[in-house]
Amino acid sequence: MRTLNISIHNKIATYHSRGGEIVCGNSDYQIRFTFDGEWDAYPTKTARFVWGGKHYDRFIENGICQVPTILDAERIEVGVYARQPGNHNGCCDRVQMVHSQ
Repeated sequence: MRTLNISIHNKIATYHSRGGEIVCGNSDYQIRFTFDGEWDAYPTKTARFVWGGKHYDRFIENGICQVPTILDAERIEVGVYARQPGNHNGCCDRVQMVHSQ
């Protein structure tokens, strides 16, 4: 399984794996997220993958989530959101990843 790395600091997502493009139709990718202390208050985090005018959510467990199988996209945006007890939301900017055909 190929692991891509995204860090989130000050609500800004940064993609760290140069050459870590996602190949069309493959389902063997995961993303490892690292978060700054601001995210400690959010026990449940969700990655949101956006392409083709739609979004797909995946739960992040132990800092890792599976990437959905991506078809018919040249660029994918990935972001994270979370819900804190009491309904306060945390979110970050989305980072773009290249989709290789």
